[in-house]
Amino acid sequence: DRNPDAVAIVDLCGPAARSRTLTYRELDERANQVAHRLRALGVRPELRVGIFLPRGADLIVALLGVLKAGGVVAVLDPDHPPQRLETLLADIEAPVLITQGTLASALPATGARLLDLDQGFASEPVSRPVRSARPDGLAYVLYTSGSTGAPNGALIEHRGLVNSTEAHIRLMEIGPGCRQLHLLSFNFDAAMAHLFDTLCAGAALYLAPRNGDFLGRGLVEILARDAITHVSLVPTMLASMPDTELPALRTLVVGGEKCSAELVQRWGRTRLMLNLYGPTEASILATAARCVPDGSAPPIGRPIPNLQVYVVDRWGRLAPVGVTGELWLGGVGVARGYLN
Repeated sequence: DRNPDAVAIVDLCGPAARSRTLTYRELDERANQVAHRLRALGVRPELRVGIFLPRGADLIVALLGVLKAGGVVAVLDPDHPPQRLETLLADIEAPVLITQGTLASALPATGARLLDLDQGFASEPVSRPVRSARPDGLAYVLYTSGSTGAPNGALIEHRGLVNSTEAHIRLMEIGPGCRQLHLLSFNFDAAMAHLFDTLCAGAALYLAPRNGDFLGRGLVEILARDAITHVSLVPTMLASMPDTELPALRTLVVGGEKCSAELVQRWGRTRLMLNLYGPTEASILATAARCVPDGSAPPIGRPIPNLQVYVVDRWGRLAPVGVTGELWLGGVGVARGYLN
C-alpha cells in the first residue's frame, strides 16, 4: 500500500535473457483473484490446497492466494517421481489442486478438483478477501524425512511463520531497495523464509531458475549482474565461489551445514554475515549468530525472540555448561505436529 509500484518479484526462470517482473500491486491483485476463486470452491481455514506448478512467479501467486483464502499451502514438485507424488497426494488429501496447462496430466489419479492458472481469473475481483486466518491456524505443510526415512508433513502455524519472518527481517537488515536472490526449492523451509522476509520487508525477490548452474562462477555472475544485496547459501555453495568483491552484496546468510572459519574469513570481512539454524519443525529459524572473522568457526548462536533453546541430557535434565547433550526447542515456532 505504501509503494505499490515497487518491484516485488523478478522471475528469472523463463527463457534465457528474459525475465518477468511483478510489482507489489500486480502480485497482490493476482493473488487476491486466486483467493476469491478458492473461496468460491470452499477453501477455508485448515483446508489443505495442493500447488503443482513449476518454479516461477505463478507459483508464488498461487501460494499467496491460498494463504489469502485462509487455506493451507502444500507445494508439490513436478520434478518428483510419480510414486512420491502419489504418496504425498494421498497424505495431503487436498480437495483442490492448483496447476496449469499440460502439467495436470503428470498428476497421479486424484479426486481433487483441478484449478488451472492458465485459464485466468479476470472475472474475479482484485480486492482483498476478508481475512480468516488465525495465529494458531495452519499456514503450510512441508514434508521432511526426519529420522524415519518416510515423508512426514510438518504442520506450520501462522504465528510460527510470522515470528520467523520478523526475526529474519531484523537480523538480515532487509528493506525497500534491497534485492534478495531466491535459490532453493519450495520443498525446503528456507525457501519460505526467503520468500516472506523479502516481501514483508518491501524488497525485491529475484527468483533464480531451477537446476541452473549456480555453483562457482555461475553464482558469482548472477550476484554481480543483478546487484543482489542479500543471499542465503549453504557453505558448500559458498566454498565453490571464486573470491570476488561483489560490492552490492550487503548481507550473506549461511545455514544447513557447518560453516568453517575459513569461509567467514573470506566472505565476512566486508559485509554482514550470519549463521542461522533451525529445523522445519521449528518454523524455519530457531537460532542466529553473527559471523566474526576471528579464526574460529561460528556457533549456531542464540535463540530468536519467542523461542527457547535447551541442551539436555538423556533424562531430559539441563546439561551442565560444556557437556554434550541433545537440543530441545520450545516457543511459538514449534510446529503443531506431523500430518496424520
